[in-house]
Amino acid sequence: MTRELSSSLVSQPSWKSCFSRIKADLAAAMPELGWSVCEPLFMPILVDLKVPDMFLASCWLISPSISFFLQPCIGSLSDRLGRKPFIIAFGATASLGLLLTALAASVLPRAFAAPAAVAAFGLADVSHDVLVTPTRAQMNDIVGPDEAETRSAVAGGSGKLFALLCSMLLPSSTAFFLVGLVVAFATIVQLAPSPVAAEAATCSGDTTQSRNERSSLAEEGTQFRYPEGFWPMWILQFGGWLSTCTWSFYFTSVWAEIQGAEGGADFHESVQSATRLLLFGAFVFLGSAPILPRLSGPSGLIKNELNCLMLSLLVMMVTLLSLSQKTMMLISAVMSRQMQLTIATILVVVFYPVAYQVLANIPFAWLERQPEFDSFYRGRLSGTFNSSIAVAQALTALVSGPVVAAFGGQLSAAYLAVAGVDAALLVFVLLIRLRRYLRSRRSSEQ
Repeated sequence: MTRELSSSLVSQPSWKSCFSRIKADLAAAMPELGWSVCEPLFMPILVDLKVPDMFLASCWLISPSISFFLQPCIGSLSDRLGRKPFIIAFGATASLGLLLTALAASVLPRAFAAPAAVAAFGLADVSHDVLVTPTRAQMNDIVGPDEAETRSAVAGGSGKLFALLCSMLLPSSTAFFLVGLVVAFATIVQLAPSPVAAEAATCSGDTTQSRNERSSLAEEGTQFRYPEGFWPMWILQFGGWLSTCTWSFYFTSVWAEIQGAEGGADFHESVQSATRLLLFGAFVFLGSAPILPRLSGPSGLIKNELNCLMLSLLVMMVTLLSLSQKTMMLISAVMSRQMQLTIATILVVVFYPVAYQVLANIPFAWLERQPEFDSFYRGRLSGTFNSSIAVAQALTALVSGPVVAAFGGQLSAAYLAVAGVDAALLVFVLLIRLRRYLRSRRSSEQ
């Protein structure tokens, strides 16, 4: 599909594509709905079911082992067949997985509850991860880069806020069940036909005409290529998602750990306290959505999206360090425990949510602005970007459990390890950029 067709679609009057945009918003909210109900509740469920430390993160290996291969494939297929079939299919399995997780955790005997909950969660988690590719590609099909960035951020923030409210106000199983029903509703809405112009349907890939045009372009030999700078962006995304996955898996339990709550009522009270922090962060997450185009990009405060993503990863690294028991012990001589917790709270509530928005949205806006970008391959490129989620999840699942066990069950040790990886990735990308700069300088001198 040519840039001209996409541009003409974006410029259509909003009333012609209003319902399509609402559908795209609901679709974009689905991954964050699922992630955000699991973020505060699923790990405590496993801890409460007495799952051994070595296996705490192994349940998260299900999704990356599957979605690493699925993400680029689904993206490429959605370029040719349209986004809608894949959004509906994986939206349905996401909803089913959440509903089954609720039933497994609340109904089954303890001996069967853990494996059943892990299996149901695996189904939901694979679906949430894979949904990111067609839902984000669909948003960019319909609107321009800045609006897609903002709408995706607002949709994700709204989904996150709703899921965290459910997590804080409702019992765990009820929260999973209600979010599952909301995801089911968002999926059902995708079945409705969109009252938009024929060009819009073509752009989103829902018509025979669109598929014929795409096949024609492929037969003409449209050459696939990654835009320059794609892989440094992918590396930084990987670091961000590694931080976010580890953060999500352990945060409520780590907060209970640094509060000294070891089990029973104190543990659950600390988990609720951590969930409230996540809820406050969700308001910041949602509130920061409209400012993303002003934060980074051609008209933003930080013109270079790569610099913005590096800053985002640095914020994530510092936040993880602030929650590490080892870090707290090292700086205890110069800073009181209460001051450490205050700084950690500010990072968790204010800075980390903005960094997360940058991670989730800036790379796709950057992609749309590249001169070499071909919208015919939007799904494939989006899927390759999103494969960084799968790699990050796999590494977290394989390594974080043994790291925690090696430190005597200290969950925050996983945060310290990931902060070290973040630092190494930042240095690596800086070296790549330095090498390119020196090469460019030598070329200009010649």
